[in-house]
Amino acid sequence: MWFLEMFRSNLFEEVSLNQWMALTPKEIVESNIHVGPQVMDSLRKEKWPVVKYPGFSYSPKNDE
Repeated sequence: MWFLEMFRSNLFEEVSLNQWMALTPKEIVESNIHVGPQVMDSLRKEKWPVVKYPGFSYSPKNDE
């Protein structure tokens, strides 16, 4: 797994869309982005910084 973070500022604020939507009332999220209960039930209220997606793999390209 690779992560790259670069900033030109001394200020850093992390915002998790997953956590933000989980802490917002369900009715507001559902009515604005038109998702069902399956999506809403999968959101996490606690921070979850790294999530592995089971259907994706990444192999770096080797240009030799």
